[in-house]
Amino acid sequence: MTAHCYLIGIGGSGSRVLEAALHMTAAGLGPRKMWIGHMDPDRGNGNIGRLKRLSGQYADLQASLRKAADQALAPKAHFLRTEVTAAEPDLVWSPVPDGRRDLRALFGARGMMRPAAEHLFESLFHPREEQTLDLEVGFRGRPAIGAAVIAATANGESPFWTDLLRVKRDLGSGVPVRIFLTGSIFGGTGAAGLPTVARVLRSRLAEAGMTDFRIGAGVLLPYFGYTDPDDDEQVVAARSAAFLSQSQGALRYYHQTLAGSGKPIFDSMTVLGWPRPIQLEGFDIGGQGQSNPPMAPELLAALACLDFFSDPEPEPRAGVRLLAADETKPLGWSDLPSVPGTTGEPERSVKDLLGGLVRFAAAYHRLYYPALRRGRSRDMDRQSWLRAYFGGVDLDGDAMQKPLARLDDYCADLLRWAGSIQRLSGNDPGLALFNLGELVDDRTEADGMLALRRGLGAPASFDDLIVGADAASDLADILDALSRGRGRGGHGLGRFVQALHGCCLPRALQSSPEGVMA
Repeated sequence: MTAHCYLIGIGGSGSRVLEAALHMTAAGLGPRKMWIGHMDPDRGNGNIGRLKRLSGQYADLQASLRKAADQALAPKAHFLRTEVTAAEPDLVWSPVPDGRRDLRALFGARGMMRPAAEHLFESLFHPREEQTLDLEVGFRGRPAIGAAVIAATANGESPFWTDLLRVKRDLGSGVPVRIFLTGSIFGGTGAAGLPTVARVLRSRLAEAGMTDFRIGAGVLLPYFGYTDPDDDEQVVAARSAAFLSQSQGALRYYHQTLAGSGKPIFDSMTVLGWPRPIQLEGFDIGGQGQSNPPMAPELLAALACLDFFSDPEPEPRAGVRLLAADETKPLGWSDLPSVPGTTGEPERSVKDLLGGLVRFAAAYHRLYYPALRRGRSRDMDRQSWLRAYFGGVDLDGDAMQKPLARLDDYCADLLRWAGSIQRLSGNDPGLALFNLGELVDDRTEADGMLALRRGLGAPASFDDLIVGADAASDLADILDALSRGRGRGGHGLGRFVQALHGCCLPRALQSSPEGVMA
């Protein structure tokens, strides 16, 4: 029986792991169904804004290409195969209630607590630095504060938790459940949230008598750094100089709980690092200004999530598995593990599927979408591929233009994400995944990702966009296949999207049941 999968990101790193996971599910690497939610007190964080935009794009594309019967992709098509549901009502839950921005307001200190509790509160939290700290931009590298706040506010009264705890309904109907939490342990929010949210979930499910579930974690060790604020600024913030010592303390705690006699926090835990910290420019405590770029370790954490979701075994796999790469050379596709298929399916290659999606995005954004925009239907007589897929269709109407534009927005952001991961993950050891210099600029946009280069037409480097890619159709092959209307399955716009996407996959996949070529 296919498990129902729940993915929860915690803190800034967690949001970027969710971002990577959504791109990989779009490529066809995810489970059949996946619920996503994010936890962060800093609701105005720039990375959260980027995640919300991507989640909205995915939802719109699902509605246009998976749920609209007259435009749908074939059920087995790789693109958007995972049905993703975002947490209600707004994807993101903040453990800091509105109007109670610090610990004193949250716990009712100073005369409102019982004497013993107030004495403990005064002993645990510094009156000036911690009790009155504004928590709306995060826990500032103070996981003890975060753990106290999360434990106090994580309950079924929140719409987010009400939606998340529908996991009980899945378990009650006999469906196995997999829950994966991901974040870093060297700041404040992730270090506090990973064990606390896991304990809250276990407690809620145990109270309901539920047992057939597993909780996994993708834990990120220090993998980036930045210039700390000057000491004389008196800023309470997560400081990169303290990342290693905080991680050491967190790992010691995880080891004690995992090796102890009681129920472990996690059934499975993947710990990920990077040889040397990736240096980021600038520093911001939180808010919109905190828009870190996507980085390679987050891609690896997303792969760990998909591996956990694909495991059909009811019990965790025994032993410790180690994955390592040669740090004397850039990380390449061969260093990335394949994603196991669900029952009866073969393993799925990240290079084949994610690489194929990037090729599709480049072809659609630079060549095919410009020819499909409003006012271009006059070219129908001269473009045989237009006639093959859109003959007799009102291309200029909103019913076609809106989903076409949504798809282009997603393709543009995917190219920016892939180009940013390649360029901004550092050179030591660096990456060897994408060659997107012709499509992605050196300029960093406000959302933390690199900008797209302006221009239309065929990228000269199309055949080499994916490092070491297996033989696949070049642009002339793709145009020839589309001009003859080749492809199978799908309807309307979905038939064209499926055909173009299939042409961008390696040739071996084009003739598979999920492919589109005859």
